[in-house]
Amino acid sequence: MADDSPSDQNWSSALRRRFASLGGTDQADTPGPVHIPAGTVCELISNARRRAVIKRLSALDEEEATTLGELARRIAGKEYDIPPEQVSQNQRKSVYISLRQNHLPKLAETEIVVWDKRGGDISRARSVDAIAALIGLIEEACEGSEENEEGGP
Repeated sequence: MADDSPSDQNWSSALRRRFASLGGTDQADTPGPVHIPAGTVCELISNARRRAVIKRLSALDEEEATTLGELARRIAGKEYDIPPEQVSQNQRKSVYISLRQNHLPKLAETEIVVWDKRGGDISRARSVDAIAALIGLIEEACEGSEENEEGGP
């Protein structure tokens, strides 16, 4: 097995330092540990719609909730690069179905979100802030790579 290259080690240690320092000096503000296996976290954040759900819920106040319809509208707006209020019924429906059938069950099962299927409310769970912070760090580290990922030859 090959050793990590020095640049990989530097990036890894920088990411660990940065993640550990989130929330300033007050430990109460620092996102807590993620009680999910690393492979599961990687799988969960590999999907753009799940990342969007996590980031949206992390931006809400602790006692605040959102609905599946509102999440679908916001995510569709981002995907189609239009304001959420201009999202068509078909655009919203496509996102709504994938969130309901695929993404929200996975996020709820791993305690990243709390999803009341009957009432429709979706709120934060214990790991959402830590995982949102991790997503932010990854996006920052990979800044500019979206062009290569989305449509480059």
